[in-house]
Amino acid sequence: LAVALDVDRITVAVVGLGGVVLDRRTRLHQRGEHDGERVAETVAQMCGELMALGLGSRLLGVGVSVPGAVRESDGMVRFAPNLGWTDVPFADLL
Repeated sequence: LAVALDVDRITVAVVGLGGVVLDRRTRLHQRGEHDGERVAETVAQMCGELMALGLGSRLLGVGVSVPGAVRESDGMVRFAPNLGWTDVPFADLL
């Protein structure tokens, strides 16, 4: 699964080995501050919807892109100004 958190939308896609996008879902949101827990809930719901389609034989991993600085060791979003986040433990929330 691939997840892209953007300034105005969340996109989740099922990506097969080799990079082929099998399906995707996008939800728009308003620009500005967002609650990390609510974003994580939305992402989890979107991932669940795609997984329920049974497009892949099994889940091998999830990659998440965030428009900001993320600490590599634990996925802590140190600073994502477009989302209004400072020190949001997004990896743990997800």
